[in-house]
Amino acid sequence: MLPDAVGAALPVASDVAAAIAAVEDDLHWKQNPNYSDEAMGARGYMDGYAYAEIIGPTGFFPGDDFLLGLLLLAPGQLYREHYHAAPELYWMLTGPSNWKRGAGGWEQVEAGFTRWHKPFVVHATATASAPLLCLWVWTRNTAEPARLVEPIRSLA
Repeated sequence: MLPDAVGAALPVASDVAAAIAAVEDDLHWKQNPNYSDEAMGARGYMDGYAYAEIIGPTGFFPGDDFLLGLLLLAPGQLYREHYHAAPELYWMLTGPSNWKRGAGGWEQVEAGFTRWHKPFVVHATATASAPLLCLWVWTRNTAEPARLVEPIRSLA
């Protein structure tokens, strides 16, 4: 999935896409410990969700209260409503994707656009037929991972 997403990012940011491709084998992909297929309400969700730090404890460069990384979501994923203490900036390298913030409705966001979330603002993301690859930054209060808004649901 990552090679396809990097290929789709070439028209938006060819230098960034080339840099990602160059370090692809060295990225340390991980997942939020608060998430699971059951928590996300979708079988196989965890197979299509991961993030890698570029700056941060598991990144190429050290960082603790400033994190920069990549988010990868498979096609057809709903990254449920969640929040965190860290303010957050996303730069979409692929698109389109759909984003919801606060009490507002869903908004389609194209590749190349940015999205800002203030601390503790509830937000969600959904992909359609293409994977989402974006660069993200948490600028402070990074110790606490994101938390889902709703309680864990059963997949039954």
